[in-house]
Amino acid sequence: MIEIDYQDFCERLEQYFTKIANSEEVMIIKSDSGERIMMMSLEEYSAIKETLHLLSSKANADRLFESIQQTERKLE
Repeated sequence: MIEIDYQDFCERLEQYFTKIANSEEVMIIKSDSGERIMMMSLEEYSAIKETLHLLSSKANADRLFESIQQTERKLE
């Protein structure tokens, strides 16, 4: 996670935009008053939302974790 101040963000906007858009990196931008916002790529945000959805019910989460364990056992 990268944390920068608002002034630095504004000065290097295009560079930071490209870096975030092309990575899984998350950037925290801090204002002079101490407020913070987070910037991430749409792809990263969508992946997080999908994960939250898949894990939103206990039954679905249990099935997913069981599938992961089965896959890990096969790889051993």
